[in-house]
Amino acid sequence: MGMTPEQTEHFRRRCDMMSEYVHPECGKRTQVPPKFVEAMVLDPYAFNNMTMCSHCGEVLTSKVFMRNKKSAKHMVSLLRKEAPISFKFVRFIGVRIAFAVIAAIIGVIVQVVSMDFLPLAGVAGIMAAIGVLLGGAFDSSIAMALRRRGMLW
Repeated sequence: MGMTPEQTEHFRRRCDMMSEYVHPECGKRTQVPPKFVEAMVLDPYAFNNMTMCSHCGEVLTSKVFMRNKKSAKHMVSLLRKEAPISFKFVRFIGVRIAFAVIAAIIGVIVQVVSMDFLPLAGVAGIMAAIGVLLGGAFDSSIAMALRRRGMLW
C-alpha cells in the first residue's frame, strides 16, 4: 500500500517548495538535500528552529525564506498544522504505548519464568518505563515509515 495519487502530488509540491531557501542577510541560496526535505515533509516535528545557510552557517529558520517567500519557520508550522491526527497520535503516543506494553509483557514473562521474588507489578512498571524510553527513540522513524506507505495521511 502506498500513497494515493493526491497524497503523492501534495507531497511532491511540499518537497519542491522546501528544496531551496534564501538567507536575505547574505543573499545566498541554500539547496536542501532531497532526503532531508523528504524527512522534513514526512515528520515536521523532528526539526528545531535552526537551519544551515550555505554561506553563514547555522541560522534561525525564521531568517531564511523558501521559494514561496514564506519563512522556513512558517513552512514548518504549516506542515505541522497539516499533519493528520493519526500521524500525531502514532508519532507522540502510539509507538511509546506499544513499546511500553511489549516491554511490560516481556518483564512479566521473565519474572514468571525466573520465579524471582520481586514484586510483579514493580518489574512490569520498570519494563514499561524502559519501553516508553525506547519508543521515544524510534517514534519518528516508525511514524515516517508509515507515512511513506500512505498509512498516516
